[in-house]
Amino acid sequence: MDRRRQPRKRGAGWEGRLLAALSYPANLIFGAVAALALALPVITALASAIALARAFRSWSHDDDDRVFTNTFREFAATWRRSLPLSVVATLVLGVIAADLVFLAYQLSDGGSGVGVIVGAMALPVAAVCPLYALAVAAAAAALPDATARGWLGGAGRLMFSSPGRSFGVFAVAAATAAIGVILPTLLPFIVFALPVYAAVRLWLPRPPEAAGPRR
Repeated sequence: MDRRRQPRKRGAGWEGRLLAALSYPANLIFGAVAALALALPVITALASAIALARAFRSWSHDDDDRVFTNTFREFAATWRRSLPLSVVATLVLGVIAADLVFLAYQLSDGGSGVGVIVGAMALPVAAVCPLYALAVAAAAAALPDATARGWLGGAGRLMFSSPGRSFGVFAVAAATAAIGVILPTLLPFIVFALPVYAAVRLWLPRPPEAAGPRR
């Protein structure tokens, strides 16, 4: 079983609320940097997203705001289960990217109708696969002691049990991609943080008893 440290308690009053507000952008950036560093080998992209999701869940549910160090700690605790999934996900996303490049080439070069149709077939897959990858990361956060197969099943349940929340996660992921195209300098700081954080907060809402006022 994974060992989790006890969360630190914040102070009461407006000082605590101010620190909590300031911790949001800081922890998103720190988490993004940690996940990006872990994803540098490329084949570890999903594994790093899983580690980041688990760190975000500790932050949102247990008030453990050590997102940067927790991301590395969770990666060390899960890489044996998450790395095979990450390799497969990288290969699938690579094929999707190649299909999208082919589609763009066909559209810009006035290619045949068959080529455009074949390329366009990748669009639904290109939308569903990243969303499912985010669901796997959220399932790994919700089921910390489960096997990789358990995460895959949990991801499907998260996606289909709450279509509205799934659409919200997809919208955040799409907006992140659009922002990255418009402002590519922001991409390293948002490509992991925003979609993964949205996945954790929307698919794994904090229980009411845990969301009460802090003492």
